[in-house]
Amino acid sequence: MSDELKPCPFCGWAGTLHEYIDEKNYATIQCPTCGAMVCRFRDIREARAAWNRRAEPAPAATDLDALASSANTAVTIAANTKDYAMANRRRIEDLETRVEVNVADAIQGMADNAEHIGKVEVLGLLQDDRIGTLEFALEALRDRVAAMEARWNWVVAQAGEAERFAERVDALEGRTSRLLSISERLYAALEARQGHGFGPAKGRGGGEAE
Repeated sequence: MSDELKPCPFCGWAGTLHEYIDEKNYATIQCPTCGAMVCRFRDIREARAAWNRRAEPAPAATDLDALASSANTAVTIAANTKDYAMANRRRIEDLETRVEVNVADAIQGMADNAEHIGKVEVLGLLQDDRIGTLEFALEALRDRVAAMEARWNWVVAQAGEAERFAERVDALEGRTSRLLSISERLYAALEARQGHGFGPAKGRGGGEAE
């Protein structure tokens, strides 16, 4: 199996693609241009194989098919981005919980040490410094959560636009079907007219009118 990655199937990017491996050894691949990505896998080789399967060239399509494909692509990108944002949000929530637990453990540990060494004032200063540092880290995490929420809102808006675009494609398909039905009826009427002996209209010179 070749590890060479094919170009992005959505935007055509043929340069370097991003390969991520998180702290749980899950691997994924993402396009740096349009953000398209595959789901997480236990092995980076599986992620590469999944990317290359998605990168197979699509068959030629009509204009209507191209519009439908663009809508489906937008929905897929929005769904992948939504999954990525949700995974990051869960990770941030886990980090917040761990920081809060660490703060509580640090305070308790310093209080226990103070009971043994009898240096309460020095311990209070150390507690203030460490708590201030941890509070600063917690505030930074809250800022990241707010940024992820803003990105989530953007993803929801993009998904709504993609759904509306798909509805327009469905409406165009309905109009195309109606036009085809009208054309078929007109053609049937023309054949019936010719079958009853009605030929093309005659010109003044006796020939057929152009």
